[in-house]
Amino acid sequence: WSEAYQPVAKISPVLGFGFVLYISFATICVLNIITGIFVENAQKMVSQDEQMVMMEQVTERQKWFDEVRELFEAADTDGNGVLDSDEFAANLQDFRMQAWLRKIGVH
Repeated sequence: WSEAYQPVAKISPVLGFGFVLYISFATICVLNIITGIFVENAQKMVSQDEQMVMMEQVTERQKWFDEVRELFEAADTDGNGVLDSDEFAANLQDFRMQAWLRKIGVH
C-alpha cells in the first residue's frame, strides 16, 4: 500500500491519514465478512449434529420400547396379553428382568 499512499501523502498529510483509515476500515470489513462465512458454516454443522443426536435418541428410545415389550411379553406366562401382579412378581426373580430394571434405574 505504500505505492498508493506516497502520492496521496505528498498532496496532503491529512489525505494520507484518511487513505490509511479507509484501507484499514475496508480490510476490517472484508475480514468481518470472511469471519461471518466461517461462523455460518459452523452453525450449519452444529445444527446437523443436533439433528443427528435427536435421531439417535429416537432410535434408542424405540430400541428401549422394543426391549420393554419383549420382556413383558415373555413375562406374560398365560398369554392373555396382560401382565398381572403374580406374573410380575414371579418374573422379578429372573436375572434378565432384574438387570433390565437396574438398567432403567429401578432398583
